[in-house]
Amino acid sequence: MFPITFNAFGDIVTAAEILYGLAKALSETRGAPVDYRRYITDLRTMAGTMGQIHSIFLTSDALDDSVRDLVLAKVEECYTCAQTAFDRVARVRDLGVASRSDAGIVRRIRRGLCKIEWHVWSRGDAAKVQEEMKTAQQYLQTAMAVVNYCETVELGAQVSAIQQDGQTTHRMLDAILSDTSRARERDAALSANVARTHAGVQVVDLRVMEVLARVSGLQVELRAMRADPSTDMRADVQSIRSSMHILDTNLMEVLDRASAAHEGVRTSRREPVQSRRHTPSARADAQTLEQSTAEVLQTLRDIQGTISATQRTAGARVGGECDLPLQKGCPWCSETALQIGATQMYIW
Repeated sequence: MFPITFNAFGDIVTAAEILYGLAKALSETRGAPVDYRRYITDLRTMAGTMGQIHSIFLTSDALDDSVRDLVLAKVEECYTCAQTAFDRVARVRDLGVASRSDAGIVRRIRRGLCKIEWHVWSRGDAAKVQEEMKTAQQYLQTAMAVVNYCETVELGAQVSAIQQDGQTTHRMLDAILSDTSRARERDAALSANVARTHAGVQVVDLRVMEVLARVSGLQVELRAMRADPSTDMRADVQSIRSSMHILDTNLMEVLDRASAAHEGVRTSRREPVQSRRHTPSARADAQTLEQSTAEVLQTLRDIQGTISATQRTAGARVGGECDLPLQKGCPWCSETALQIGATQMYIW
């Protein structure tokens, strides 16, 4: 600041121009606080926006490394520029606070000087920073459009993969439903086979009881013949042998039916695991039926042995070569043995 002397007219004019310029500057800075706060708000908004963009680009997988590095460098440049602008206007930060009517003369003078400094020096820098930020914002908007496009493409690929997985899952469900349907059909066939076998075993039971009754009748007739020594047993023995032959034939038929039923049960129990897994009751019935048919077969074999022993006993009695008691030759001649046989047959 040069010294002012009033010895010449020019000095007075110079002083007047300085005072006039200062008054004009003070009058033009009346809106400085509003401009300053708007400038600060824009900077903070832009800084926050760039921070969000920075985070998005760090976590996004839709861009390759070259595009990501370029955008991040531009964001960092803008962020540094904003920080520099904040530092440049740090001396006039009091403009961001509303003035108070009861402020002292010193505070008012300081606030006026801040307005002048903002008007003369800082506002030009702020305008330059705002222009740079506008250019950077346009660049970042373009980059965000690229990111959105890349993310859309990636999302479309993910949706396509999800659709393929859904189709695969749908085919697997169809296969499971088909297997379940076949398993139900096998279960139904197994249940029907068990029911038929059960009915066949009941028929076998009836035939066995008939055979037992016939054998018991023959035993009674033989006892009567042995009790009467004067009876001619040759003709009766021939009749008994004929009856025994018929019984033996019937017994073989019953044995064939029982064997077929037993084999049917064993075949049913050898069905695949998935067909038995859904019918525990049918599996239990098949197991019980297999055990029952096995017992029936054993009983029929015992009866066949009894008939053969009875035939041998009858022939020996006629020939006089053997006097084997009938009680030892036929275990079915007693009532206890008949009851045991009946109990074994009616296991159902």
